[in-house]
Amino acid sequence: MKKLYFFLVVMTGIFMVVAAFLDDSFRFFSPMPSWVAKPNANGNENEVEFEAEVLYDEYTDLRNYMVELINRDRQKFGLRPVRLHKLASQFGQGHSEEEAQFGYLSHWAIDGTKPYVRWSKLGGIEHVSENVFARAGSATLSPQDSTLFAEAQESLMRSPGHRANILDPHHNAVGIGIALDQTEKKFYLCQEFIDRYLTLEDFPRQVHRRQKVRIAGKVLHSDYGIYFCRVTYEPFPAPLLPTALDSLSAYLDSGEQTVLSLGPWALGVNAKKGTFAFEIDFAKQATKAGYYYLVLYVKKDRGQIPYSRAGNERATTAEAIPATSVVFEIRDEVN
Repeated sequence: MKKLYFFLVVMTGIFMVVAAFLDDSFRFFSPMPSWVAKPNANGNENEVEFEAEVLYDEYTDLRNYMVELINRDRQKFGLRPVRLHKLASQFGQGHSEEEAQFGYLSHWAIDGTKPYVRWSKLGGIEHVSENVFARAGSATLSPQDSTLFAEAQESLMRSPGHRANILDPHHNAVGIGIALDQTEKKFYLCQEFIDRYLTLEDFPRQVHRRQKVRIAGKVLHSDYGIYFCRVTYEPFPAPLLPTALDSLSAYLDSGEQTVLSLGPWALGVNAKKGTFAFEIDFAKQATKAGYYYLVLYVKKDRGQIPYSRAGNERATTAEAIPATSVVFEIRDEVN
């Protein structure tokens, strides 16, 4: 029994050494974690650490390499790296596959929805900003196709809008979608940048026009505070043909009409705990069926945010960071 125990200990040690060597040797394509929040070890609940949660599929290595390319460019400008986000990758993967299936390149989907609507329907709450890219002449994709991905990143960096998205200092996560149209030999790429600064308690996303919805949550970073709330309205879109989708360019991260704006003093904030809770009364805000897009903003220096209104103070989104992309769907028309 002692000999067996000794043998198992030795074999375990050998396995750990080999595993460490392989991890170091193949770091170029090693999985990068997405994020699962947990309290910081120092006891400060507003600071968060993140555990690994790897999305494994046929494109895992290429997805992680794409994140490495993004972070190389961000590092050149002194920006913090972004981490791979599992749900955002699933989101980008779905859009890339639809683009490959129908042969179009667009931020809009076949059903006419913009990224933030699709992201919210998938269950996302963080703010999302999308880059899309396509290139003809690709029949296969493998971990050896690093040149193709480097060329895609270089092309996006030459485009002012895409470059600004890649180099946004407030982004802290990203999802990557990859698809291939083997018939047309065309490669599709989605970069879904995430601003993750808060968590929200459960809430309904399909509501009726007489409903009140409680929005409650907590800011994840002790140096940031909830600052502003904006809800915009847009009608349900009509489906679009691939030719029409190809003609569309950049999208506006907003609905057509602002129906609600709330400053920090109206958000039910406990500044010490970083929590907030308030209600959206759709009986007052929802005059039409459609999508109601909620963006909550955070701002740095929580202690400087006026949570008690004095006089005629006004709050704007200047220097604030969009932290949510949440869409409420109302189907019942107003009588």
